[in-house]
Amino acid sequence: MTPEDKSKGTQGAIKLHDRLVQIWGMQPTISGATQLSYENALVQYAKQEQSAINEGREFVLDISNKNSRTVFTAAIRRSSLARLLAAGQSDSVAQAMQIMNDVTEDLRQVDAMLARQKTVEKSSKSEINLWTMRIAGIEKIFPDWRDRLQRKMAQSKYAGCFAVQRASGCRTEELIRGVLVKKVAEGEYQIHIYTAKQRAANTDNRVRIIKSYDQVLEAYVGEVKLPVEFGVSNSDLDKARAIAKAKNNYKQTMANTSKRLFGLSITPKAFRSCMASDLRAAGASTVGVAEFLGHSSTACANRYSRGLNVRGKARTSPAVLESARVKVQPKSISKSLVDARTISAAFKN
Repeated sequence: MTPEDKSKGTQGAIKLHDRLVQIWGMQPTISGATQLSYENALVQYAKQEQSAINEGREFVLDISNKNSRTVFTAAIRRSSLARLLAAGQSDSVAQAMQIMNDVTEDLRQVDAMLARQKTVEKSSKSEINLWTMRIAGIEKIFPDWRDRLQRKMAQSKYAGCFAVQRASGCRTEELIRGVLVKKVAEGEYQIHIYTAKQRAANTDNRVRIIKSYDQVLEAYVGEVKLPVEFGVSNSDLDKARAIAKAKNNYKQTMANTSKRLFGLSITPKAFRSCMASDLRAAGASTVGVAEFLGHSSTACANRYSRGLNVRGKARTSPAVLESARVKVQPKSISKSLVDARTISAAFKN
């Protein structure tokens, strides 16, 4: 490939790159945590492809989970764009064509997967998650499973994190930043949580304050953080790897401990479901549950509490939300329903 041809190829690759970025609506920069997620997705993609080759079958990318499918799609597209620019700088036409063929095949796999998912008919009633079924089964046999697991987890370095998560249903991401536990009266505590998500809310006030009467919090008054071991480098990617490792270690510790106690693994996410169920059993609305858990809409609150509302009663002294980051709005009614109500009111008058 001559220098002139190489220059033309590079310019053409850059133009195509910019066009694809515009079509796909991709951000020019991503965070270290997002980059780590993309790297993991690409590794899994390569494993699936190699496994198909080894078994002598046609490789077909098929990710059932919607969130995972989004990550895989974004990861493959971003990787394809990087390889596209590299193809324009190749030393030979054959090398550039090979890169282009690989990129084309990867993008074809993604487009085919998205097309298949669009044609799949989904039930109007979402399935109950496996982890929700596990909790429901354990609660029937061990109604005090939270207390039992608390006593076992108290022997680990995650004792404070477990106690706070059990009492507030906070996210593990929120334990990374740190949760403040204050004692306001005898047997009464305040849990200050910096809301990790809820992007649509006002960024000036991210803290939600929860009042709890859980006596276990007495030993953990102050700041409670999930221990993260950062390396020498301070790059965003290294920090993201350290955080992912800390979250996984915490999750595995809880899963292994619960496996020994009850024969089934319980992960930190279970406490958000349990808290949603407790609040609903105590009479809280869906909007109240969403505000308590730090959601920006009521959709997640419904999913978290589904399948566990059969208990009929909450804990003796349920936690109470004192203030939230933003007022959660329920799903708005359709325009046709608004018009129907307006017409009905006019006839009554």
